[in-house]
Amino acid sequence: MMAWPDLKRYSDLIGLFLQFGWLETRKSKSAEPVFSDDALVTPINAAQADKITQRLEQLGPCYIKLGQFLSSRSDILPRVMVTSLSRLQDRVQPFAFDHVRRIVEGELGVRLSRGFAEFESEPFASASLSQVHRAALPGGRRVAVKVQRPDIQSGIYKDIETLQKVAAIVDRTTRVGRRLRTRQIIEEFRKVVTRELDFRIEAAQITALRENLRRFDHIVLPEPVDAYSTGKVLTMSLIAGRKITEITPLSRTEFNGAQLADEVFGAYLHQVLIDGLFHADPHPGNILITDDHKIAMVDLGMVSALTPDVQNKLIKFLNALNEGNGHQAGTQLLDLSTRAYDFNEKAYFNQMTVLIGKYQGFGSKPLEIGRMVMDILQISAQCGIILPTELTLLGKTMLNLDQVGRTLNPDFDPAVAIRNHIRKILRRKMRRESSLNGLLNTMFEARELVTMTPQRLNAFLEKLADNNLSLRLDVLDEKYLMTGFQKIANRLTTGLILAALIIGAAFMMNVRTAFTLMGYPGLAVIFFFLAGLGGLVLILTILFQDEASRRK
Repeated sequence: MMAWPDLKRYSDLIGLFLQFGWLETRKSKSAEPVFSDDALVTPINAAQADKITQRLEQLGPCYIKLGQFLSSRSDILPRVMVTSLSRLQDRVQPFAFDHVRRIVEGELGVRLSRGFAEFESEPFASASLSQVHRAALPGGRRVAVKVQRPDIQSGIYKDIETLQKVAAIVDRTTRVGRRLRTRQIIEEFRKVVTRELDFRIEAAQITALRENLRRFDHIVLPEPVDAYSTGKVLTMSLIAGRKITEITPLSRTEFNGAQLADEVFGAYLHQVLIDGLFHADPHPGNILITDDHKIAMVDLGMVSALTPDVQNKLIKFLNALNEGNGHQAGTQLLDLSTRAYDFNEKAYFNQMTVLIGKYQGFGSKPLEIGRMVMDILQISAQCGIILPTELTLLGKTMLNLDQVGRTLNPDFDPAVAIRNHIRKILRRKMRRESSLNGLLNTMFEARELVTMTPQRLNAFLEKLADNNLSLRLDVLDEKYLMTGFQKIANRLTTGLILAALIIGAAFMMNVRTAFTLMGYPGLAVIFFFLAGLGGLVLILTILFQDEASRRK
């Protein structure tokens, strides 16, 4: 029997899915260039979106994180829903200091009074997974200590397990679920949350980002204290400053906002296009301006990675956006994604051209690169493109950077910043690839190509000569194909059964029995009747179900 907590989880989640049930992805079947701000067939207004967001807050930490994760998915959610989820408040009541003491002492293996010269009992930040306390090490160094909530992992994992089970049902029973690949989304969410629950991963990410961003004089990141950090406790240097959302027009005169905005944008482009490791959640609440007028990045739990091949395609993609070349931008995005079985190429390129032209037509108004990227991801999904998670996270990152840049400098133009920084980035990439290590790697790959080519060519020719050459095809939507095969198999089986009934009835017509109908052997007549009825049902099923499938 299902326990009450599990039953409550399922009922809460089913209620949430019913609210999200308004949402249904629009698939563009027309080749006409039509662009809509809404990704849904059924319209949803701001009040409905806020109601869903509030419900996520009520359901607790796992669902707050789910909402924040979905706020990056402009490809499957409408703009009003993404906007509402982006405002999702990750603020919850702090847990008692007795729990903090127990967790810190248990993780570090030392009493709080011995390990720290000072430890404030009240946290200065409290979120769904952890809270942060100011403290001082024995030598006097000021630090921030991030402590994971007690027993949060077991609760999160149970909620995710429930999400996975309900997502599987949604995928099996609804067209929207199959279209959105709900199980895949929940699996990606599980990976993100699992990483965030291990503070050792966050410490390693911060260390890597600090190393990568050393060249930027006005960018600072907290420094992890390894001796005071574990999977559930993360101790970092304390950065004094205020959130950039608290900047007033008067206080903006104290620093060079244009320089800071340009450097922040350049630092993120460097992370994405050179390092391949970038902070994926730079919303204004995670950016501080320090007392000495530098930019501090905090809360670095969400980090994404990109391969060199993806980086090179992104450079071409951003260049195409800057130049207003919709076809080139669309081509690069296609190379980064997967085409669904119903991909509409003509509609995709037409809508891409119209959208980029729309943004280019704003004239002297600064180009909102982040908003444009989010809209591009949305129409791409509508036209049948399956986007990688890294790309949707990048879209949200660019959108947040637009906001950060305008907060620091109201006249900030992201398009100009991209144009200026891309040239520097290309020079850095060329220097990196032409370094000694880069040349050695190229020489090694060339040597492998030369030595392995005769062997591979020989194997190919042998298979060709033996008529043993096979071609494997990776189907873009194997579930759709398997459904079609199952339908064919079911109809063939039904047809064989009906044929057997008819043949059996024909043989039985020559057998004299006491039971007759209309002067014929009764069992034979019944078999003929069942075969005729089954044939009629099969014909109607083929006619009406196939027509419905074509309309979908």
